[in-house]
Amino acid sequence: MCQFIVRTASGEYNLSDDINRLLTLFHLEPGWKDAYNSCDPTADTEIAQEVLILQQPGRRGFGAVMVNKPFMGQWTETECVDDIIDRVIDVCAPGIWKRVHCLMKQMECESIIDLLVTITDSRIIYELEEANRREIQQADNIASNGRAMEYGARTRRKKHFDPDTMPQQIRFDVFDAEQAKEESEQ
Repeated sequence: MCQFIVRTASGEYNLSDDINRLLTLFHLEPGWKDAYNSCDPTADTEIAQEVLILQQPGRRGFGAVMVNKPFMGQWTETECVDDIIDRVIDVCAPGIWKRVHCLMKQMECESIIDLLVTITDSRIIYELEEANRREIQQADNIASNGRAMEYGARTRRKKHFDPDTMPQQIRFDVFDAEQAKEESEQ
């Protein structure tokens, strides 16, 4: 683990996208020396905040409450989902929290929930546009006779005429002209 950290922190090596994602998860704001360490059995810990998932017997679903450490003897709590999610991401993944807040400012979103809804909507719109684009591309590849166009293959139909669209270049030979004249005289 130490060799991994030294190599990735040195900047000499090209890091893959997976390693960059992993480093983002391990990013700690206070640095490694002064950071909270859950592996130290001798460290004194105290509760700063609690996130409780609540349920009601006989009813479906859950609710969340975040309880803050007492200040001047007063416990404070919030049921605001935006605040709870924001705080959980801030504590558990501060590197991601910074990136999420930068993205919120760029996309002009008020909260993380608003950002998530905007991102999912844009992804759904993108998928629909891709499906339409693929469908249009397939339609471009179809000839007027309903077959798929291929290089070197016939794509035009043989013209069919009805009495109204028949070309007027009909030529009669001499025998036909004489016979028509005789019929008209009779």
